[in-house]
Amino acid sequence: RIDPGTERPAAACPARRCDVEAGGSGSLSPQSGDDGLATTAATPARGAARHRDTASGEVTLTTRASPSGGQARRDLGWAALVLAVSRLVVIGGAVLARQISSLRRDFPSPDHIYWHGHAPPTDWIRDALLKWDAFWFLHVARDGYVWTGVPTHAAGAARETNLTVFPALPLALRAFGALGLPVDVAGLVFSHVVLLLVLWGMLTLFRRHSDEASARRAVLYFALFPTSIVYSSIYAEGPLLLGWVACLLWFERERGVASGLAAMVASASRVTGLAILPAVAWRLAQRAFVDRQVDRTAIAILLLAPLGVLVFLAFTWSVSGSPTAYFESQAGWHKALAPPWVAINRALSLAIENPSWYRLWMQLGAVTVALAWTVVAIRRVPATWRVLWVTGLLHALCATSLLGFPRYAGALFPMFLPLGAWAATRGRHWLVSLLLAAAAALAAAAWTNWYVSF
Repeated sequence: RIDPGTERPAAACPARRCDVEAGGSGSLSPQSGDDGLATTAATPARGAARHRDTASGEVTLTTRASPSGGQARRDLGWAALVLAVSRLVVIGGAVLARQISSLRRDFPSPDHIYWHGHAPPTDWIRDALLKWDAFWFLHVARDGYVWTGVPTHAAGAARETNLTVFPALPLALRAFGALGLPVDVAGLVFSHVVLLLVLWGMLTLFRRHSDEASARRAVLYFALFPTSIVYSSIYAEGPLLLGWVACLLWFERERGVASGLAAMVASASRVTGLAILPAVAWRLAQRAFVDRQVDRTAIAILLLAPLGVLVFLAFTWSVSGSPTAYFESQAGWHKALAPPWVAINRALSLAIENPSWYRLWMQLGAVTVALAWTVVAIRRVPATWRVLWVTGLLHALCATSLLGFPRYAGALFPMFLPLGAWAATRGRHWLVSLLLAAAAALAAAAWTNWYVSF
């Protein structure tokens, strides 16, 4: 803390005490507050900021310290262990179920999935992991964007086109394919590299707002979420999460251009990437009206993040000749923008009329759990994350269909930090871990056998 109106450190710091490590000015041992900032009692380091208490007039000096090299290596080791354990559960369940189901005579035919003309995979690992939307990303990576599209298997249905596929993942697949690997193999390698980086960054981010054990548990629970099979396939959730996590990490360290570029990667992966904007705008307003400061990092994010979506929409316009081509293409996926209660009411009505439609019950169950957990746990994360959490949920719900909702909700990683904190006892931890692992294996089995998509 510093004396109000001066630049010299106060003589005492009764509220908190932080020691300056050997190594020079700005090398600090922080203690994180509610907003992820670390209060210090030393000379301002690069990226430090002062916050004035409106009641007492006292000014608090804050900084955002990066983890040490040893801590970063330990975090990477834990992320690699979580990756190995979770993929053993998820991919193991998918491969085993796929091998067993191949003997069934009533196995559902996936012929309508291969619209783009490429043959289905022949080896067991790609056959288990390349399903559903993965083929659309492969289609764009191999053949580029096509506006005319191909008809759906239902006569008279709206024509589906790959202009609904955002470009970040297909571009990455082409880049990895330049290494000489087949595009689908390059995609699977890329997805697991991205997942490792996501888990690593998420652990670093979680630890800034909780204790070490809670952060590690939260990362494990995220990796074992029932829809996590898509992180081992070729889906946009990987780049989306990498962009979000990197953006928030650099945002808290006040690295404006880097955080803005990370947010742009998120918005170029899926339109949901724009959910970071209200969260950043909230922080910008808080700094402006409460702390009387201009948050240049937030401004950089707000300027750069929309470019991923805007450039893609401009590209689809040039390909199709229609400025609304992306939104028109969504009709082929049976989705349109609507109030959040429309999709819930529609799914509930259809489920009551057709009780055997297990997909609808799964979607409604996911909505119920997500909303209930939001009410219970949302106040246990920083305010910026709450805005991201709520915005992501609203985007997933504001459609005419709940198709994809479980996957969209599973990508809202702030949800998992309160769960990691709650499972502090050994009994709770094992209960949550085993339940999630069993659900993840069963969900992967259903997903890989074409019974359910997320």
